[in-house]
Amino acid sequence: MYFFEKISDQFCRVVRTNLNIPLSFCETRNVWKFSNTSDTMIFFFTLTFGILRAFSNFIDFMNLFFGGMRLGRPSNLLILRGENSRRFQVIKHFLMLNAWILVIYAMVFIKPHYMVPFVVLSLIILIIYVFVVALDILRHVGIPLDRKMILSEMILNLSCVVYVQGVLKQQIFS
Repeated sequence: MYFFEKISDQFCRVVRTNLNIPLSFCETRNVWKFSNTSDTMIFFFTLTFGILRAFSNFIDFMNLFFGGMRLGRPSNLLILRGENSRRFQVIKHFLMLNAWILVIYAMVFIKPHYMVPFVVLSLIILIIYVFVVALDILRHVGIPLDRKMILSEMILNLSCVVYVQGVLKQQIFS
């Protein structure tokens, strides 16, 4: 627990100095000091993963938008072939980039209502992805490991963000 309190203190100091947040913000709201170790671990895991996913979505968006590069394997769906698949991926990466930036902002400034767009967008993308996987299952197409891992990652991201959102709401109202 002491280890994570030190990380919380360091994080508060870095955010305070780089974003010009007054010292009283960290002291009075007790922002990054959680009641137990698992809350702290999940908070920092989600924050770190959010920063990495924001960079990843930014890089993928730039590659798709300017380079015309195609990510992933070609789609077997008739509605998502060629240019339509690329456009869908550009939109997806742009929206997820904005959603992850909102999650990071919400975590740093303790504004859990800013996480709602991420939750909604992630649920929509997850439903579409599960629909595509279900179509592959119905057509007896093998599901590669990368699709299973992407599905697992999406569920893990969504679960962590919803958990952190609940913890932050609890901190605000207590």
